[in-house]
Amino acid sequence: MANHSRPVRPRALTSVEIAKIVSGAITACIMAGIPSADLRRVVAGLRELVKNPGARDDSEEGFGDWVVPIAGIVGALTQWNDKQAIVAALSGMDAEWDEIFDPEVVRPPPAAPIARRSN
Repeated sequence: MANHSRPVRPRALTSVEIAKIVSGAITACIMAGIPSADLRRVVAGLRELVKNPGARDDSEEGFGDWVVPIAGIVGALTQWNDKQAIVAALSGMDAEWDEIFDPEVVRPPPAAPIARRSN
């Protein structure tokens, strides 16, 4: 019987797996009503930070708290994944942005009507 009590070092993810993780977070933000153009700008800034860790990042200026989870996900991915794979994932997302986040498919749900109580 295998001993599953010993922790196993996580393997590095592929750029496709990284893109899926980040895309999931972006889709959630779009569904919450964050403009796609704002998200695209932040992802581009994060890509530059991963490429050049000492670079100044202005991509988060003027945005709300929603930037923190996206930056946190990308930052956490840098801890055990190849930075080149992260840059490739974010670059690929940027190149295919309109297809991945098609506004006809990924959009905030319409506001639900307020239920009125009848007495």
